[in-house]
Amino acid sequence: MGVKAARPGRNFSMARLPALLPLPLPRQPRRPSLLTRMRNALAGTPKPLPSTGGSRTDLSTLLAASPVGLAVHDRAGMLVSVNARARTLLGLAPDGMPGVLGFGAGWSGVPGPDGSILQPDGPAGITAESGQPVAGAILAMISADGSRRWLSVDTSLIEASSPDGGLVLSSFTDVTETCRDAALMRERCDQVEATFAELDAYRVAVNDAALIAVTDRRGHFIHVNGLFCKLAGYSRAELIGRHYLVLRSPEMSRAQLSTILRTVRRGTTWRGEICEIAKSGEPYWADTSIVPFRDSDGTIIRFVIVRYDVTARRRAEMLLSEAIEAVPEGFVIYDENDRLAVCNSAYRKAYTQTAPMLVEGVTFEEVLRYGLDHGQYPHAGQTSAEHATWLAGRMGRHRAPSNEALQVLPNGRWMQVREQRTQSGLSVGFRTDVTELVRQKELLLAVLDNFPGGISYIDHRLVIRHYNAKFKELLGFPDELFAKEEVTLRETFEFNARRGEYGPGDPDELVNQRMALVSLNQPHQFERVRPDGRVIAVHGTPLKGGGFVTSYVDVTEHKALHNELVRASQSASEKAQHLSLTLEHMAQGLVMFDARGELSVFNARYAQLFDLDPAQIHVGMSAIDMLRYRDRSGAFRGDPAERLAEMHRRISSGQEFHTTLTTPAGRHIQSVTAPVPGGGWVSTHEDITDRMAALQRINHAAHHDALTGLENRLSLKGQIAEAIKRADHTHEAFSVMMVDLDRFKTVNDTYGHALGDEVLKQVATRMRSCVRDNDIVARLGGDEFAILYRVAPNQLADSMAIGRRLLDQISAPYVIEGKQLIIGASIGVAIAPDHGTSTDELMRNADAALYRVKAEGRNALRVFDNELDAIVQARRMLEADLRSALSLGQFELFYQPVVDLQSGAVRSVEALLRWRHPVRGMVGPAEFIPLLEESGLINPVGDWVIEQACRDAVAMPGEVRVAVNVSPVQLRNRSLLGVVSPVLARTGLDPRRLDLEVTESILLERDAALLDDLRKLRDLGTQIVLDDFGTGYSSLSYIRMFPFDKLKIDKTFVDDLGRSDEADAVICAVIGLTKSLEIVSTAEGIETEDQAILLRAAGCMLGQGYLFGRPVPLAELCFEPRDVIRAA
Repeated sequence: MGVKAARPGRNFSMARLPALLPLPLPRQPRRPSLLTRMRNALAGTPKPLPSTGGSRTDLSTLLAASPVGLAVHDRAGMLVSVNARARTLLGLAPDGMPGVLGFGAGWSGVPGPDGSILQPDGPAGITAESGQPVAGAILAMISADGSRRWLSVDTSLIEASSPDGGLVLSSFTDVTETCRDAALMRERCDQVEATFAELDAYRVAVNDAALIAVTDRRGHFIHVNGLFCKLAGYSRAELIGRHYLVLRSPEMSRAQLSTILRTVRRGTTWRGEICEIAKSGEPYWADTSIVPFRDSDGTIIRFVIVRYDVTARRRAEMLLSEAIEAVPEGFVIYDENDRLAVCNSAYRKAYTQTAPMLVEGVTFEEVLRYGLDHGQYPHAGQTSAEHATWLAGRMGRHRAPSNEALQVLPNGRWMQVREQRTQSGLSVGFRTDVTELVRQKELLLAVLDNFPGGISYIDHRLVIRHYNAKFKELLGFPDELFAKEEVTLRETFEFNARRGEYGPGDPDELVNQRMALVSLNQPHQFERVRPDGRVIAVHGTPLKGGGFVTSYVDVTEHKALHNELVRASQSASEKAQHLSLTLEHMAQGLVMFDARGELSVFNARYAQLFDLDPAQIHVGMSAIDMLRYRDRSGAFRGDPAERLAEMHRRISSGQEFHTTLTTPAGRHIQSVTAPVPGGGWVSTHEDITDRMAALQRINHAAHHDALTGLENRLSLKGQIAEAIKRADHTHEAFSVMMVDLDRFKTVNDTYGHALGDEVLKQVATRMRSCVRDNDIVARLGGDEFAILYRVAPNQLADSMAIGRRLLDQISAPYVIEGKQLIIGASIGVAIAPDHGTSTDELMRNADAALYRVKAEGRNALRVFDNELDAIVQARRMLEADLRSALSLGQFELFYQPVVDLQSGAVRSVEALLRWRHPVRGMVGPAEFIPLLEESGLINPVGDWVIEQACRDAVAMPGEVRVAVNVSPVQLRNRSLLGVVSPVLARTGLDPRRLDLEVTESILLERDAALLDDLRKLRDLGTQIVLDDFGTGYSSLSYIRMFPFDKLKIDKTFVDDLGRSDEADAVICAVIGLTKSLEIVSTAEGIETEDQAILLRAAGCMLGQGYLFGRPVPLAELCFEPRDVIRAA
């Protein structure tokens, strides 16, 4: 039972004191107290004290003389006498006699130092059973002002034999200071105990988590814990007594060991990471602290070693470093402060001038400045001002969320720069050598531009992929016809039919007739007479896999001369001399036969073309004799009689008869035979060898690698697609092999690109020798090759055998210019249909297998399997996020202005889709647009883009158009008109303010319904734009299939503008083509004032690019006119 304080307003009964629990206070032996002496004195009184009188007076006198507080009361607590000291201690009034013993006014009981409190419930006597006095009980009190007091209470019975039970003598001693010290001591003891408990918990935790060892001052182990032994691989008994260096790894240099010893011997703690060798011989890494301990004299007596195992982290860092070094492209990471964190050897080799500066911690700007000082960036100008301008622009692009550009190096090589900012602020960069691609593009464009006539490339879907300026000029196509991204051959037919180019008749029937002829996919040549009287000779050559390369030559003058000759042959004899002179000066050979089939006119050029003896040719010679003579001379193919009969059938119906012959000398002669009024016919013969050679060069350049003669990526993909189609019917397997050369870049950088090119040629020859004639070997670019290995008895085993043969052949030494060179190869294989059912999937999976070979050491062969499937899992995760991105509102539209290059006015804006991922941040369109197309999500997302762009356009100035890119996937098996028309109705946007940009690939589909849709959209006022012109390999003649309103010149053409005469010529030719076809030309990717000036001077109408504004949200879009000269 604890000591309790009396409640305020209650009487305190001293009879409750036997129940008090005393504090365990230290006590000293003491002499008998005054209370004892008083009790003894009273006990000797012969008679009980009367209720009044002398005895009690003597008692009061005795009490008053006591230095301690004393009170006499009965068992009920009624006071008989109390001295002044007791009154003071209990807080009683100094005068009068309180009735019952208790606290004075303002005092109450509180918990004592031991937590007890005196709380009496009312008067009560000492029980008869106990009847014992109370000694040393503690009474705790508190006053109204908060002061505390502790009293030691002793009680004793006197006059115990009295009938009323006797009196009680109570003494009160102030022990406040003693109790306060005891409470403080107990509190401190509790704190010390808690501290020791906490330290013990820390000791247990550290021993369970850390590796701990103790050595003597000489380094011999005297204690090791279990974790230390586990990591080292030794038992405790094996380590105790052995020297610490038993664990030393060869990686620990003498310098590092000396540093450690110097540090700890000075009495200073050393901390760092150490590589050591376990008993098994395996290395491990530990974050180690070595702490010296001293004795009382300050002498070091032992060392405590505390460490944590960081082996897993170090191995992960080493693996990451090896992976980065294995990347064939230049790879670099700058941290959030733009300081160099990581770069691989390929990056250093690419930038030889700045390589000395590429150390960890150097800033990107410092690298650029060093490069400027040492000639790393030849395109940055010569003066300090030019360097400053270039530096500011380069830093701006570097700090952008993403950056992609072409960069020329001092050695003339072209580097593709790709930079991406991560969400945490890191800059991740790749550098890829694209020199060969740039050179091939320039060569192809130069051939196209320098062809004397019009030329077009029409792909297998009858989409006009490419054409030169002369094409639109000769055929009179307006710019608007080719303004959209893709124009089909049918669209050009429809355009011509509507404007009467094909004469009277139902336009649809006229178009269908021509499409039926095209579907035969046969060589063709004919002449077309334009409404303006010009005559165009058309010659089409079908391509392997579908499509045509078609040439257009203005033969108006030739035709007029031909007609003049026909008239001259019927004229009076006085004109014969003039006719003869004309004939002899013609570039074409000519013969004329009368109605009887006898030769009436011929010129010397005719004999020259067919290498005939002029003496054997004479007027009056029959047509059949002429053909037989040519047959004997080798200048004719076929049966002369059958040929003559076929010609008669044609000309009798009023048609021309066209043939092409290859002479024994290899010359190609094109012949045109036309009926002559009054009977007979006239034939002209022209040497088209050079023209056909140009067409063949274009066709070859479009499908082959210029350096090795191998097929290129486009051709390979077409071949794989054809193989997939065949496999769908035959259920036969085939293989796709991706081959990368190992160590080729070292050879290239060491001995120069000329020698490197020779190595590539020899590699191509060796690869051809390893496969069959019907297999395809392609060069994809740089040192990347691929093989389409067709059906074999055992596809997997045969593919592996071919792969091993390739490894052996490619790895064999090369001797070039007296140097022996060694390279290797890494090969990844994907087998259809097990590893993919589409071209992209097969190539992607073969690439995944290839990259695994590289990661595992190169110069090996790997077949794609399920384990490699993890490589494409990231794409699948991204696709899963894409499926909810639209409903979650994560897509945004940015807009980039398109300006008039003459006035600077903003004519339109292009809507560009962006994806703001909640975790990855802004995801680039190049990363997710292909996924949208592959997954079919492009349809709902594309519909949203069209509607949102139209809604945004309503809020733009009325003269500004909005352009929306339409993916070819969106156009398959659905009506674009059915999507756009309701959107225009809902948003209220004028159809004339909407541009739909399509790529030329849509024309490859030959989809009549699609072309009809586009035509109807044009009829509404919507403009159809041909986007990315110049990036494909299609025939330019396909552009006639649809009357595009605008044509967008791809950025790749603009990049070299002003730096290459060939690039300038190509741009001028393309712009000239748009003018001749009356199509609005738009140049994409304009980044410099020089480009804008050159394009404007060349006649380009519109421009788009960073020079005029980057893509921004609608709220940040500015419609103010740009200064074309100072648009930055």
